[in-house]
Formats: sequence, C-alpha cells, structure tokens
Amino acid sequence: SIFAKNNKILNFDSLDFSVINNLRYLDWSKNYDDDGTFTFYDLKFLEWVDLSGMGIENLERFQLRKLSQLEHLNLSYNRLVSIKKSSFYGLNKILILDLAHNNISWIEDGSLDDMFFSSISFSYLNLSFNKLQSFCLNSIKYLAEIHFSPYLLDIFEIQKIISNIFTNLTRLDLSNNRFYSLSVSSKLGKDNDLNYLNLNQNCLSMVKRIDFNGMSELLELYLESNQISNIDYDAFRDTDKLINLLLSNNSLTFLDDRTFFNLIQ
Repeated sequence: SIFAKNNKILNFDSLDFSVINNLRYLDWSKNYDDDGTFTFYDLKFLEWVDLSGMGIENLERFQLRKLSQLEHLNLSYNRLVSIKKSSFYGLNKILILDLAHNNISWIEDGSLDDMFFSSISFSYLNLSFNKLQSFCLNSIKYLAEIHFSPYLLDIFEIQKIISNIFTNLTRLDLSNNRFYSLSVSSKLGKDNDLNYLNLNQNCLSMVKRIDFNGMSELLELYLESNQISNIDYDAFRDTDKLINLLLSNNSLTFLDDRTFFNLIQ
C-alpha cells in the first residue's frame, strides 16, 4: 500500500511503480496533476485507487484498462468534462466508482458497460455535482446505491432512467434537482427494495399516496426544503416501516390527523 495524499508531488507520470508490481492500494489524492501520461500497466494487482482532487481533465491518458483487479476507483473533485467508451474499458471487477464533483456534461452510451455487465457486484455509483443534462446508459441493472444530485435532469429524463434499471436498488438520492412531482414507485415497481429516498431541495408542492405506492421497505424518506403545502392523508399508507421522515422547511399549514397513523407502531 502507498498513501501519499495531500502533497505537492508533480512528477506522478514519471514515477516507476514497476518495482512494486504487487501494489494493491494507492492513494494519490490531492496532489497536482501535471498532464503527463501515466500507465498502470505494471500494477495489475491494484484493487483500490484514489485519484481525487488532482485536477484531472483527461482520463484516457491514465490508461486504466489494464487494472483487471480494480474494485474501488475514486475520481471525484477533478475537472473531467466527459466519459468515453475507452475511459473504463476492461474494468470488469469494479464495486465502487466515484465521479462526484467534476464538470461532466456528457457520458457516451456504453461507457460503463464493462462494469455493469461483467461485475454483478458493482453496487455504488456517484455522479452527483456534475453538469449532466441527459443520461443514456441502459445497462445499470445491479446497482444498490446511486447518487444523481444535483443533476440538471428534468422529471421525464429521470423517470426514463429509473424505468430501465435498479433490480437491487436500496438507496436513491434525487436531492437538489427541479422535480415538481415524482411518482417514484410507478417506475421502480411494487417489489422494489428501496429503503432510502432523498428528495430534499426540489420543487415538490404535494405528496400523494401514488408517490410512494408499494414502497413497503422504505426506512428513510427526505422531503425537506421543498414547497410542500399539502400531504394526502394516506400518502404514507404503504410505508409502514418508515423510521425517519423529514419534512422541515416546507409550506405546510395543515395536516390531517390520519396522516401519520400508519407510521405509529
């Protein structure tokens, strides 16, 4: 293992790691990216790599495709603007991929297929705090946790995404978007395993029963900082396992006395 985060090492591309070709953990985060070309060819046993906070703009030059054992890849807090098919080619054992806090506005269709189709354990994808306006991936079937916030996606786009994916989804973050209404369950299906749903800081004005219909496994529901002024009396009828319900900073003036009846155990 090598942990060298938060330094000012400028010659990352010229370092020779071949002498330690059995390296499994590499943390090079918060160092300066000098735009050189670095090959991971000799580090075929790497399982965990953190390149966050390096200001990386061009992912292709890192030649990640030889990291056949890689399970955890952190590329957050960089300057990536796009993801291409070649970016992650060959990374078929990935479990966790963090791309948050970049400038990503485009993901080429099929870019993550090696991960989705080859690694049934791929469970965590973080794309929050980017500049995506569309999302064309049709192969996200095994994710357990995904973060979309704050996207610029509209309600129709996000529902199209949800309708194609999430066999095993348990956590869904849709906060910091512009959703005015959202019937999540109609897209996830009644047999979903969702237990965490974050809809904070959207533009929701009403909460209806259909919004959470059949979501019997839901434990945490976040609806803070919306514009909610009305909640149907049976809105939470199907969420009888709910432990945390957050409704702060809305526009509520009245609640039916039956609203929380089903939540009282």
